[in-house]
Amino acid sequence: MIDPAAIAAEIATVAAEEILPRFGKLTARDVRQKKPNDLVTVADEAVERRLSAYLGALMPSALIVGEEACAADPDLLPRLNTAEAAWIIDPLDGTANFTRSKPAVAVIVALVVQGEVQAGWIHDPFAGATVIAERGSGAFRNGVRLALTEPRRDTWPLGSVHIKYFPEPARRRLI
Repeated sequence: MIDPAAIAAEIATVAAEEILPRFGKLTARDVRQKKPNDLVTVADEAVERRLSAYLGALMPSALIVGEEACAADPDLLPRLNTAEAAWIIDPLDGTANFTRSKPAVAVIVALVVQGEVQAGWIHDPFAGATVIAERGSGAFRNGVRLALTEPRRDTWPLGSVHIKYFPEPARRRLI
């Protein structure tokens, strides 16, 4: 069994040690393009490396699908379709913002079991805030339960997750 709060703490620690010290201090050697207009920094790679090791130790049989690992090995992403359990990691969502010294970034992690998302973490290293959502348990921001409110149409869309990160069976249900 996983401890969502312990995972949140590890994500926050890794972000504090790998993202925050590099903010506003990246050199040309610290940034490269995976493909045109798709940047990766040393911070992306360091966060993914550390979280992959941590999460892999928690669930050794789980597939680990990190954004940078998928860029290096395109055959990794389709393995989500058959994985019993998988960790999905976006180590630095908002890399372009980060390279321009804009603090609009997050670390995103999800646990997928048998094709269904069981838990997710979104950590804002600049606000020191983490949202944890667990299937059947609700969502919490820094330990405080989030409540549903009536949506305001003037605030839509609030965010998105690219469908390519979901296993094929889940993608079919979303379309």
